[in-house]
Amino acid sequence: LPNGGTDAIGFRSIGEKTRAPETGTDNIADFSAWAVWKRDAASGDYVPDFMNGVKVDRSGDDWMYAPHRYWPLGGAVDFFGYSPAGSVGVSSFVVGGAAYNKVSIQYSATTDQQMQEDFLVASALDKTANPVLMNFRHALSQIEFRARSTAQGVTFRIRNIELRNLDRAGTFTGTVATPGDGEMQWSWSDNTSPIEKTETYPLY
Repeated sequence: LPNGGTDAIGFRSIGEKTRAPETGTDNIADFSAWAVWKRDAASGDYVPDFMNGVKVDRSGDDWMYAPHRYWPLGGAVDFFGYSPAGSVGVSSFVVGGAAYNKVSIQYSATTDQQMQEDFLVASALDKTANPVLMNFRHALSQIEFRARSTAQGVTFRIRNIELRNLDRAGTFTGTVATPGDGEMQWSWSDNTSPIEKTETYPLY
């Protein structure tokens, strides 16, 4: 890109321990990254495809991607991403808005328990140097079921679990709440319906 420097952009992942399957700071494997170069935000000069769905893989304590992107010599860069990089639930990921500071993700949670994922999102805004700290946050809720009895010798045989009024799909949106914020605020929309929805999960 014009005005490119010689210092390659490098990433680091941070975040709280996640849920199921166990994904956390120590074992997050990969993520997809987008970036917008705010070449001159005052005049509305943006390069929205500075990074566009680049897969970033963990290699030990390092994060690798190719080809390398280099820090521009002016302006700042906003980074956005989600994990896992090969998410089965994401149907679209769009960075938009007048200042390219709004992210919209179309997501549908699978009913196949073998394919369920702990979907994570992250943003790092107004960056000009390494490392880019991607603070991943949970986008989904975990539901946990337990069966127990105070009586001795009781055996439970559960054939399936049924969830009602469950919102399984929607739009997950990231916006900048206050100018100068280092991260986005995230919220769900388009995920409600007056029709009762029921999901049944067979147990194995």
